Amino acid sequence: MPRTIVALAAVALLVACGARKSGQVTVSAASTAATGGSTTTPPPAPAALPAGVRITEVNVAVRELELSDGTCASSGDGSKVSQASRDSSGPGDSSGGHDGSDDGECEAEVGPFIAHLDAAALADLAAGRVPQVWSAPLRAGTYSELEVQLCAVDPASLADEAQAALATAMQGATVVVKGTYQPQGAESAAPFTISVSACAELERHVRITVDDQGAVSNLTVSLPLGNWFRDAAGNPIDPTTDAGAAAIAAGIAASLDVCGDDDRDGHSDD
Repeated sequence: MPRTIVALAAVALLVACGARKSGQVTVSAASTAATGGSTTTPPPAPAALPAGVRITEVNVAVRELELSDGTCASSGDGSKVSQASRDSSGPGDSSGGHDGSDDGECEAEVGPFIAHLDAAALADLAAGRVPQVWSAPLRAGTYSELEVQLCAVDPASLADEAQAALATAMQGATVVVKGTYQPQGAESAAPFTISVSACAELERHVRITVDDQGAVSNLTVSLPLGNWFRDAAGNPIDPTTDAGAAAIAAGIAASLDVCGDDDRDGHSDD
């Protein structure tokens, strides 16, 4: 299924395997395809939005992101370090995390945060560019297991005011898509808001290597915008009707996916 990829990465983490070396993880977006974790299925070609549909904002609530089965660089002094950072596209909130042990085996638990695509990021996607929407430090090391919980985020759990405002506006939803629809022959466009309340827990084998030498690691969560507004036969779905909105919401819930994507081409690196 064609997908627009939103790469989600660590917002903040608390580690307990000694003095740490940190690398960088980014959040980016690309209009491309994902394969549900498969490394053998060829990615389908992306689909365009139906005529008359214009998306102006997409928000995805990430309650937790965990990287595990990792080996981290450590001095072994047992200290704990908490770090959070942000780029111009989105702030980070410290929510805790940990390394598994003092012998260098570690895991990182991060979140919650809201992945926010505004009109500018969506315009970049439409033009074939890959906009960065988040960045954060992540402990240097290697990780082979990824678990992501996409679910409503409590605004009170977000220290950043802009993030808390986004979570409040989502009103307990996991995914919110806003836009307008102007069918052929209509005099004006009608606004719509599609909200998905269902949570998704995604588990994937990944190859994430984070170093402290300037290399950037990346994770992507796929959001197939082009297909959400089409039925199984490819016909447009009217998002301004109750039946249409329900069908689109069901398609969104069924299509969420995640993969490791260090080269930011929208496909799994495995």
